Amino acid sequence: MVYIAPMQTTTIGEVARLGGITVRTLHHYDDIGLLTPSERRANGYRGYSAGDISRLQQILAYRELGLGLDEIGQLLDQRSSTADALRQARIRVEHQRVRLERIAAALDATIESETEGTTMTPEEKLEAFGPFDPDAYADEARDRWGDTEAYAESARRTGEYTADDWQHLSSEAHDVNDALLRLIDAGIPADSAEAAALVDA
Repeated sequence: MVYIAPMQTTTIGEVARLGGITVRTLHHYDDIGLLTPSERRANGYRGYSAGDISRLQQILAYRELGLGLDEIGQLLDQRSSTADALRQARIRVEHQRVRLERIAAALDATIESETEGTTMTPEEKLEAFGPFDPDAYADEARDRWGDTEAYAESARRTGEYTADDWQHLSSEAHDVNDALLRLIDAGIPADSAEAAALVDA
């Protein structure tokens, strides 16, 4: 891991190498105002500060999520602090991680089905793209919290849930997550009454 001191700058070539991108990409980000290096000398030398590196980290994270550069710029400029921007990027990455894990599991099941010559229903093939499947995380939850009273109580309660119950809960959770993202977008602090109400929900 490379540590960059607050007042130290890093050359454009080194930044490109660390980020796995090209110098031309960094020039483009500079040209469109997405990432302007803090240091620029008469000889054309560009120096990137620690703050510039943090902004590039956010840009690359959002780019991995498939966001366009215009949208990335708007998101970063709306943030009241670097920490807020990183928190929102982290939330979006986590949502994407969970979704991709579900899709990967569905593809594995389909590959196994094709290999063994068995038949999968349309629901089985497409469920990863639809409602949340509670069984996908059952083993992980049991490993983490299986020996706690809270887990036992949760297992007793959710053991009676129907598919419709799970779909309703998934929809509610999605709404809460969207509401939290809107608070972040609006710059509402994490210790606000609005955020507390959503955490309770």
